[in-house]
Order: sequence, then C-alpha cells, then structure tokens
Amino acid sequence: MRVPSGRPVFRLLGWVVVPPAALWALWLVAAQVFLVTPLFRAVLNRQSPNIHIRYRWAWSVWPGTVHMRGMVLTSQDRKVQWQLGIDRLTTSISLSELPRKLFHATQVHADGVSFALRRRIPKYQVTPEKLEGLPQIEGFPAVPLGEEGPDYEVPDWNYRLWSVWLQDIDATSARQIWIDRIRLEGGARLAGAFYLKPIRQVLIDPAVLEGKGLAFADNGARVLGDLELALRVKLGPFDPRGMGLETFLRSADADVEGKGRLEGLEAFQHLFSGERVSGGSGPVRFGIHVQAGQIIPPTSFSADLSRLGLRRGRVAATASGLSALFDLPAGPPPFAARARIGLRGIVSSGAHVESVETAIDGIPRDLASPSPPRRVQFDVRGGRIEDARSVAEALGVPDRVEKGRGMFAAHLEGPIDHLAGSARVALSGLRAKAASATLTGNLAVDVTVRVLDPGRGADLSGTRISIDSAHEVHESGEEDTRPGWWARLGLPRVQLRFAAKGDEPLVDADLAGRCRDARPIVGLFARAEDLPAFVRGLFGMDDLSLRGSAIAGRSWFALRKLTADGDGASVHATLRTDRRGPDGAALLTVRGVSVGVEVSPSGKSVHLLGPGTWFGEKVAQLDPARALDTLPRARRQAPRRRAARVQTAE
Repeated sequence: MRVPSGRPVFRLLGWVVVPPAALWALWLVAAQVFLVTPLFRAVLNRQSPNIHIRYRWAWSVWPGTVHMRGMVLTSQDRKVQWQLGIDRLTTSISLSELPRKLFHATQVHADGVSFALRRRIPKYQVTPEKLEGLPQIEGFPAVPLGEEGPDYEVPDWNYRLWSVWLQDIDATSARQIWIDRIRLEGGARLAGAFYLKPIRQVLIDPAVLEGKGLAFADNGARVLGDLELALRVKLGPFDPRGMGLETFLRSADADVEGKGRLEGLEAFQHLFSGERVSGGSGPVRFGIHVQAGQIIPPTSFSADLSRLGLRRGRVAATASGLSALFDLPAGPPPFAARARIGLRGIVSSGAHVESVETAIDGIPRDLASPSPPRRVQFDVRGGRIEDARSVAEALGVPDRVEKGRGMFAAHLEGPIDHLAGSARVALSGLRAKAASATLTGNLAVDVTVRVLDPGRGADLSGTRISIDSAHEVHESGEEDTRPGWWARLGLPRVQLRFAAKGDEPLVDADLAGRCRDARPIVGLFARAEDLPAFVRGLFGMDDLSLRGSAIAGRSWFALRKLTADGDGASVHATLRTDRRGPDGAALLTVRGVSVGVEVSPSGKSVHLLGPGTWFGEKVAQLDPARALDTLPRARRQAPRRRAARVQTAE
C-alpha cells in the first residue's frame, strides 16, 4: 500500500483514509465471492443438515449488511418441517457470531414473504385424509414422515447444529402463511423476532401481523374473506423436546382482533364424519386475548350466519339462520365467560322448529386445562310435526308410523353432567303399527328430566303418557267401532343408559296408571275370537288399574310383569321379544275363572288346565333379570359426608 507523500497533512489524511478504503475494497471483493459463489451456502448447509438456505442472488456493499433476492430457508426437527421464503431481503448479519454457528440477522427488511409449516406424521398413522391440504416444503418428500424410534438426546458437547436468530423483522407484502391445513393469504405486514436452536429452544417475541383484504382458508377452501386482521403472538421460550399441548399453551400470549365474512361451512366438511354441511355465510367479529394459555378480558366473538344445511344419508335439515356469541367482558374478578348459540327456522324430515337456543355460562378460561362449563341451558321452541312418518324414519324407526301431526318443545338446564328440565310431545291423528296390529289415536308424552348426563344416562322418573281415542284398524282399513281406548300412565321410575354395547339394557322403567279396558294388552297374545267366551268381557271393561315394569335393549324388549285389574276381572302378562320373535304369556281372570294364553315364535295357544301354575313357570322362565345385569341409575350428586369423630387420648 502506497501512502501519499508531501505535506504532513496529506500524509496524515492518507494514513486515515487509505487503510479503511483498502479494507472496504477487500470486503467488497471477498463478500461478493463468498455470497455470489456457492461458498456461503455450502458452509451453512454442510454444517447443519437441519437448516438449509438457498437464494437466487446476494451481494454486500457494507460489512455486515447483506442484500438477497429469492431467499428460501428450510428446516426440520422430529416434530415439524417449515419453510421461509423472501423475495427481497436486506439485513445486517452479525459476523462475529458466525463462528459460534449462529446466523444472527438484525434489522431485517423484507418484501414478498411466505411461510409454511407442517407437522410430521408417524408412518403407521399416514392416511390420505391427513395428507390432504398440507403444504409442500422444498427439499423434503411430499409425505412428512416422522422419525421412528426414541428421541436421540444430542449432548451439549456434541451439539453442532446451526441456530437462526432473526431480529427486528419488518416485512411487507406477506403473501402467504400456511400451517398444516390452514392458510392466510393477502398482502399483510409482518414484524417481530424469531429464534430457533434446533432440538433445544424456540422463541417468537413477538410476531405482529396486520392487514386488510386478507383471506383465510382451511384445506384449500376459503373460510373467511375480506378479512381485516391485527394479530400479536408471543411464544416461548420453550424446549420442544417432549413438549405437550399444556406446556405449549402455557408459553403462549396472543392478541387478535378483526372482522370478516365467513364464506361458508364447506371448509369444515372434514370435521363432520358421514355428514354433508353447506351454506352458513355471514359477518363475523372477534377480539380475543390470551395470556399464558388463559383467555383474559375483554374477549368477544360474534357471528350471524344465514341459510345452513346438513345432510346425513337420506336425512336433510336446513336452518334459516345461526347466531353465535362468546363474551368475556372487562370488570372486576372473578371473570365470567358466557356463550350463546341460536338456530332459527329449522326444517327437517317433516318437522319444523321455530328456534333452538343454547346458553353456556361459566365457560373455563384456561385453554391448557379445559373443564366443563358451570351451567348450560338448552331450549327447543315452536316445534311442529307435519309428517310423523318422515320423523319416525329419520329417527331410525321405519315402517312403523304411517301418519300423524303434532308439536314438541323442550327445556334443560344445569351443569353439563347434571341437566334437569322437561319436554313435551303431543301427536294427533297418529296411525302406527304395534306388534301385529295397526292402531290410531292421539298421544301426548310429558317427559320429566330429573338427571341427564349426556355421557352416561338419564333419570326420567315422573314422566307421564296420555292416550285418547285409540282404535284398532282392521285389514280392510276401517277402524274398530267400539268406544275409543284411553290410558293415563305414569312412569314413577325411568332409567336410561347411553352408548350401550351389544345387548346391554338401554331403558328400564316402571309404570302405573289407569286405562279403559284390556284390549291392547290381550291383543298382544290372542285375538278376541280365539278366546273362550267368558273372558271376552275383558274387552268391554271400563277403568282398569294398571301397573307393571319393562326393560328394553337395542334390539329387544321385555315386559317383566304387567297387571291390570278392575270390574271383577284381571290380566297378568309377561313378554319378551327380540329378533327371533315374541315369547310371552298372559293369565286372564274373570270372576275367579282363569285361562292362560301363550305367544311364541311358532304361534299362539290357549291353556285351560292349571293356568295359574303354568303362568308362574313362564314368568320365572322369561324373567330378564336371569340374563341381564341390573341397569345403573344416572349419576346423581354425591351425598354430603359428615366428618368422622376422632377420639384422642387424654
């Protein structure tokens, strides 16, 4: 290097200016060689198989400042694979930290950003449904298979992976953010900081995303359009090794506010197995705040959707509208979150419902440790049955109901596992098949719900049934001309068990009440013309006392014992029916004279000799308790225990 000679001032100026200029020229040449050639990529990619970088062009004019075009950064660990793409990038790189295998970039100014992340799937869990809608990550196979075998704990002394620290990010035109199935598209602005030390530590502190006119999609279908969004997220720092959902949520803070238009429910089709959903567009607004995995006030969400549809097999239902609200207002603690969901104008399979509304109070705010809400209220209002036959077919009872009209309503409230309330169904002009007979009449059922646990069962004790103007329909289509049959029945005990397996019992009930005569009871076992003349009076009796007990399973029904007596006559009956057919017996007594009637899969018969002894044997033979366990009652609140008295030595 030659220093100018001459006056001292010029020599001093030469010593001050020339060496830095020479160093800058040396940097200018060396940096271009390092960046333009594959040297930089080779050094980073060879040393860290978990992180890979490529770019179309890069240069540097000032030490530590790098300009890139078409940069793509990819990485993976045992859980996820991700890719960061930037069209134009200007950043300052800390050269002093490169020897420590730390790619530390500060003052990151980027334009044209895209990000994609997908979770790795164990080989034995890969299905076409799980692969549908996942992003493609450059350099990795189309199927993101998870690593097999136990996690390998890389010791600190053998840790040689590169870390990435992107600080002071300011990115414009974030075209796409794609995580598993969900995707955010548009020209959003992105800011924040990101740190990744593979298999050791992850930190986002924070990430800020803002934009208008965005679109949110799930599984390739647009969910939200014309989206205005302001999002701030902080994650970590956390160690991804063996991290569960609770640990992840505890490290998360988020603030998201915005509004948009829900395009429809078709995007959520994969969440409904066997059902087909459609419609459901309308405005949504949200302001959600989460701190350390807990929802904090003020938080709210609202949606008002129109024209929804649901189809399952041949059964279809539509609703004219749906409104939803979640609200956690600001105020002094304790904070109470509540939600309201309402469906209007429901039409399905011959039935119309004015509204179905659900109110949920005391919703838990801890996302990391969810628990049931404090109280739920459910109301069905304005239910009308226009075609009872279609309703019966939708409920899985085909070829039993021919016609009928009516109304229904329901109200339930309480803790989710201890609901209580009532329901009413009233049908007029009902025509249905019972056993081998066709009956017509009016039916009303007033259900008392003492306890309802949707996961276990229910106690409906106190339910009442009313039947009026019932007639048998002859094969010719004409109704029986005898006076209409009526009954007023109470069910002092009704127990339901849900989700039964095999032939476990589902319903166990006792009944008591009064009825006009024994026509429908005796008709289960024999026709009037097949009985001796002295017992035909049972069909003309009036105001019988009725009591009995029954139990039913998925494909069978058992009448333990039924007794009807009055006006000098009585009927005792037991019956069991299943796929093989009916098997039962009845003891008919009129003024002290008895006759036995039997029904079996092979036919019907009458027993005149020793009918009482024969009937007792049939009752013991058909007792369902011999083959079935007793039905547990619905769970009730545990009784309050008194503290035991403890004696101490004086």
